[in-house]
Amino acid sequence: MEPRQFLETAKTLADLELEEPDWRSAISRAYYASFLEARKLLDVMQFAVSRRKDTHQEVRKHFANSSQSLGRTIARELSILHPQRLNADYEMADSLVYNVKDAEFAIAKAKHIIDLLDRCRQTPGLYSSIQASIKYWLDSQAPSQ
Repeated sequence: MEPRQFLETAKTLADLELEEPDWRSAISRAYYASFLEARKLLDVMQFAVSRRKDTHQEVRKHFANSSQSLGRTIARELSILHPQRLNADYEMADSLVYNVKDAEFAIAKAKHIIDLLDRCRQTPGLYSSIQASIKYWLDSQAPSQ
């Protein structure tokens, strides 16, 4: 299965315009489409990203520490979408009500992130620059011997 298939699921849920659980699920699926695509790109770049609880932050940190503005934009956009996904999945308070517009916003944001990731994949110089700068950042984090 490809992560971006979750984006199609999100669109289907939002298009149904049924009720809040569908819109919350659409937000969650949209986030995961973009997050998993970002993690997949890091895997392709040969960066081992954990599959633990902090993997979401770890993916964002990798891109945030890129020397390219595209990488930092990916991190920032994921940072905007992640708390929306958390709230949609876990916050059931009556004061936090979701509607189809919230789902559509998350879908548009996720599509934008995936488009940025695709641009990185399809632009060799950009891809190698982001990869090299993330490697440099990771190497600088390693304990010196």
